[in-house]
Amino acid sequence: MTAPDKPQRHRWSEPNRMAQKTERECLRGCRTIRVTMHPDGRDGREHWVEFWRDGEKIEGAGTPVCEPVKVEAS
Repeated sequence: MTAPDKPQRHRWSEPNRMAQKTERECLRGCRTIRVTMHPDGRDGREHWVEFWRDGEKIEGAGTPVCEPVKVEAS
């Protein structure tokens, strides 16, 4: 019996740190950006994670599936 195909996991870039957020882009080509929000600055304890793709927030619980975008040749 073979194991079912597991979804591919994201591979995150090095963090791009800003005053109130940190961004990491998936290096596997799915264009997902993981944004960790730090509303109280980097020293505050409160934070949360959002996921964005093509300028739109991805709603839902947990990390979205990594599905590399296929580019059609013209």
